[in-house]
Amino acid sequence: MTKKEQIIKKLRNLPQNAGKSDKEMEVLADEELQKKDIIENTFAATEEEEKFVKDLLKKYMSQGSIETESDKLTLQQLLCQELIAERFKHLLKVQYSAANPAQDLEIVEQLDKVVKRITELKIELGLSQKDRQSATWLVEWDKLKRKALNYYETHKGCNVVKCPYCSKIFYLLLKTEYLTAETCSFFKGTALYNRRLMEMVEKNQISRQDAADVLGVNILYVDKIFENIYLKEKTNEKS
Repeated sequence: MTKKEQIIKKLRNLPQNAGKSDKEMEVLADEELQKKDIIENTFAATEEEEKFVKDLLKKYMSQGSIETESDKLTLQQLLCQELIAERFKHLLKVQYSAANPAQDLEIVEQLDKVVKRITELKIELGLSQKDRQSATWLVEWDKLKRKALNYYETHKGCNVVKCPYCSKIFYLLLKTEYLTAETCSFFKGTALYNRRLMEMVEKNQISRQDAADVLGVNILYVDKIFENIYLKEKTNEKS
């Protein structure tokens, strides 16, 4: 029995997986294999350290997706550095609790270097809060395109998807016999856009941040479509 088959057998016994199809179980097993491989390569020495790594992995994977093998290796490096930082903190805690506490400057210096490296790796993976806030709409759009293309290449013809909120697996089934073609008011070509929303922004009925919240985008994206689509449309209509 392969590792994947063993994991599927184990997952089958969980109540939340009752009734899931073989395809759904394969998706869950692949995800577990990926997590297991990452955890094994962080070299956790104790059960406590392994739990620490697992909790961090769950947290980071909820904030972003692993698009490539390079992303996977970078995430492994990040978890290793987090584990090293935790070990340094433990050593300092032991020293501080001694009868005559003294600060080991070498450990403090090494901890600072590790923390700096952690920050760099988070930025590389797009997990840094500062990085996410300072990113332009174009950078975010490029990230979305890369993720979409990668998902398309790895899930061609697959109608099994995972909810981004609850992480449950479900099918997308489509019947087209009763469908009719209708104009979508929230797109201009392939760009996310709504004319009425931009009119309200122009008349100061709502703020640009309000428009960004409605569209679910960064305010920089609203600035871009306001200038490059809405204002150009108005100019063309007057000419």
